[in-house]
Amino acid sequence: MDLFTLQKHILELQGMLEDKPFVQRVFSGLGRTINFRLRFKENTADLSLTLDLPAQGPRLANSCKETDKNHSIVKTLNRLVNNARLNSIKCLPNDRVVRIHFVAIDAYFGNRRDYYLICEFTGRVCDIYICDEDLKIIDRLGTASNNRLGAVYSPLSPADALPPIYVKEATFRNCSVEELLGETTNSVFLYVSGNKLRAFSIYELRHLAEKPTETFKLVNEALNYTEDVLCAPGRFRQLKERVAASINKELKHKKELLQKQADLKEKYADADKMQTLGNLIIANLYRIKPGMSSIEAENWETQENVTIELDLSKTPAANAKKYFNLAKKAKRGIVEVEKRINELENDVMWLEEELWLAENATEESDLLIEKSKYQNKDKTREKNKIKALKPDFETDNCMYFIGRSAKQNDFLTFKVAKSEDYWFHAKDVPGAHVILKLKEGTVNESNILTGAILAAKNSFAKNSDKVLVEYTKVKNVRRVPSGGLGRVFYINQKSILVNPLK
Repeated sequence: MDLFTLQKHILELQGMLEDKPFVQRVFSGLGRTINFRLRFKENTADLSLTLDLPAQGPRLANSCKETDKNHSIVKTLNRLVNNARLNSIKCLPNDRVVRIHFVAIDAYFGNRRDYYLICEFTGRVCDIYICDEDLKIIDRLGTASNNRLGAVYSPLSPADALPPIYVKEATFRNCSVEELLGETTNSVFLYVSGNKLRAFSIYELRHLAEKPTETFKLVNEALNYTEDVLCAPGRFRQLKERVAASINKELKHKKELLQKQADLKEKYADADKMQTLGNLIIANLYRIKPGMSSIEAENWETQENVTIELDLSKTPAANAKKYFNLAKKAKRGIVEVEKRINELENDVMWLEEELWLAENATEESDLLIEKSKYQNKDKTREKNKIKALKPDFETDNCMYFIGRSAKQNDFLTFKVAKSEDYWFHAKDVPGAHVILKLKEGTVNESNILTGAILAAKNSFAKNSDKVLVEYTKVKNVRRVPSGGLGRVFYINQKSILVNPLK
């Protein structure tokens, strides 16, 4: 965003924020984005500050999407300005720098503290700082500029050069830049090419196109359109691709390990054979002469002659011991190999489910998979989220909830569901966790059938006419220790065969 458009935008925001709203809480968005949930007299709205191009800058939206992993500065802001008033917002004269003033009043002693959020929306080299009343930097979002923590904020040098895009426009129109900037305009013009934003400005940029792609009355409207229509879908698509690539990489690694273990199992399958060869050497000690490299003996179990290789450097008894040791090693090894194969097969099954869920995700936050995500420390927010949750399907006496991501699966199973509720999952295929909650009465066959069909419909096998679904009470479902988010094991399950196509 150029300086002139930003200045107009800040004037807009000053009008929108004239009530001096309270900061309800601060949370992170995707990328380098900080969001402030503001409480006005009659409603709430989110002030979003992003350093990511092309929608870099501040914007006011009804609500912004939240991620579970907060930046360090977000934790600092929640500590300092939670319940503070957003007193003012202004554009500083030195380039595209915005200063937001917060006033925090101590609830017990009435002491006033002033904090300043300084946002450098200066293209690729940009940053956001939270400063005290003396402009001493307390925390920062990025690491791009020379300002350091604990130092007094040093303003940027004023921008002397005019935005290059206006110089190009003036050249195209064969007029001076001053004449161009002297135009009176009450609109914001957006120029898009191939779903990519080329520019948005308060001046028409005819050198980019005869007509703008979109026209808005407010810069804030243009920024919200840019985020919702241009940036978010592309970012979501790229994020899905990155997550899928990461899971596929891990999946490939696990399958390679699984193949190595299968090869070892095949190798260790000769344990009985090694034991037999050792026994045959012992039984034929009298026939082994010095210098013999092998001996042929009859295997009394199969009545077939076998050739036994001998180590010339060892005595006959030592050769027998060698085969006995190989047999012991193989027997010990096959137990460990089978255990490891079982672990790897479970890993592969879980990763395949994660891949399927990622490919079918509908929300950006569904793709941010971390093992610790279910450890939500904000109990109040968690309770409010549970209260606001609506069932995906409902009958007279049942509510059904469907988890469409690893995070949702974990949340529904271990936060929303109670011990006597029912849990469903398609057997041996990737799919959603389905929770059945009874409103009243007891569960019947029809309730179970509905839950099983929903689990089948929301699984990898949804296009099959026969899907085996397992179900059990939620109290029988447990997280896999040190496993990934949404990864569970369960006991006391029952099975039901359903047709999701009906």
